[in-house]
Amino acid sequence: MRKVEENLWLLIITACIVVFIVNFFLSKTFFWCFGDVLANPVDQKEHSVFALIMVGVIIAPLGETLITQLLPINIILLLKIKYKHVLAMCTSAILFGLAHSYNVYYIMYGFMIGFLFAYFFYLGKKYHNAGFAVATIAHAFSNTIALFFWPS
Repeated sequence: MRKVEENLWLLIITACIVVFIVNFFLSKTFFWCFGDVLANPVDQKEHSVFALIMVGVIIAPLGETLITQLLPINIILLLKIKYKHVLAMCTSAILFGLAHSYNVYYIMYGFMIGFLFAYFFYLGKKYHNAGFAVATIAHAFSNTIALFFWPS
């Protein structure tokens, strides 16, 4: 049992590191190609730090993981079709991108990051039955970095 828990934490840490690295390079690439199109859409001066943390780091990752990963991935995995895991991850990524429809660039960016969250959800579900936890923690970590190191 201890080995399974260690492997789960290793997956969560790996997900956070990979999401951080991909976020960093995607944001730099988008900035270089399109300008400041991924500026933080939340005016942080209008909200307390407590409210930003509650919504951005706790509520949003839980809700978005439920709506854009847990439900679509679990429903699609019930289908009896070939490559259903790929369809599930792509559908999840599209929904995640659309949930971040601040502008067309955010949708594209959201799709790419959403695919990562869906992939780690799938791995967590397949190997540890903890997809929701893995994706939610990685998402919360990503939002924490964005909140404190990507100010508006």
